[in-house]
Amino acid sequence: MKNSTLTLMALLITLISPTTWAFSDIAITAGAFTTEVSSDNNGTEVDSGTGFFAGILGFMEMQDQLYMRAGAVAGRRIVEFKSGATNTEYKLTTIEAPITGMYMVNDMVGFFGGLRVGLNAGDDCSSNVAIACNTDAEFETLFYAAELGAHFRFTPNFGAEVAYNIGLSDIAKNSSWDGGLIINGFMIF
Repeated sequence: MKNSTLTLMALLITLISPTTWAFSDIAITAGAFTTEVSSDNNGTEVDSGTGFFAGILGFMEMQDQLYMRAGAVAGRRIVEFKSGATNTEYKLTTIEAPITGMYMVNDMVGFFGGLRVGLNAGDDCSSNVAIACNTDAEFETLFYAAELGAHFRFTPNFGAEVAYNIGLSDIAKNSSWDGGLIINGFMIF
């Protein structure tokens, strides 16, 4: 998994680097997201947790009020599996790239939609039963979702976004990613 992770990271950096200069606005962003997962295993409950992320966003004006909104964020997604008396929590370290189109209604409000691609760079496990973490949950290396959201600017350089992901892939073996809520702030520099 480490070789494929490093290869994908190198590919993303190669593709993103030349295009970052084309963005009219580049922002630092940080926020929180939930990860809603459902399990195909009978008797297994799944709870979503709240994780945090930070990264960059770029806004490229395409024409008039249409923008391309793209970026890269690193974060922690949290998923808890409960089966009988066993509670196992996984903390996934992810690198994610939102790639969306954005329509600005005016200078302060916009709406966006598109794709969010995630890369699982590693996972940590904790459980109330020691042996539970010895079993591999077989998390997917790559996962993706549709993303729909709203963009608000309080000043020309500061704002917030709220979005919802609709999962389009599995996040682990026998577990599908249903989606999750994202709330973030940003500062354009």
